[in-house]
Amino acid sequence: METPPSTPEQALDSDLREFSRVDAELPMRVDVVPESDRPSVQARILSPCVSFEEAPTLDVRDAVLAEWLRLMNRKLDTIIRMLAVQEEKLAGMPTHRVNISGGGLFFAPDEKYSLGDMLEFTLRLPLDPSVLLQVYGTVVEIGTDSISTRFIAISDDIRDLIVRFVFQTQREILRLQRKD
Repeated sequence: METPPSTPEQALDSDLREFSRVDAELPMRVDVVPESDRPSVQARILSPCVSFEEAPTLDVRDAVLAEWLRLMNRKLDTIIRMLAVQEEKLAGMPTHRVNISGGGLFFAPDEKYSLGDMLEFTLRLPLDPSVLLQVYGTVVEIGTDSISTRFIAISDDIRDLIVRFVFQTQREILRLQRKD
């Protein structure tokens, strides 16, 4: 009998990895998808992705005013992040330590799952702005205290959000390592 994997790298060694992975702590809820609902699952974005990138840029020639506007923008971003954290606490989603990629999720579950189980993950990615996702995965590996899932029924847009989160987190880890 084959020894179950104990790390995300071991869990996916038999597969060709298409995506970079990162360890993170994410607010996440996990539910088993009933057999009757499986044919109709589709990953989706639950919170609106607000983007201010399309807003017209102002041609501010006054340096003091330009600096004041940048400061106000940073303050608004901070308030939005604080509200997202508060929303997570109100939603009651516990934080889980995960290893995530555009292809799937590796984590230590609170419940027992079986190979082939379909799981629904409701998770918040701390992007700018924060994004609440509902994604689905099939259990592909079971370890002694962890499982590995492969995402299914996921659009390229949602996968791109996850990949963006992975790269953003990896960049932050590298930045922190350089400071040490």
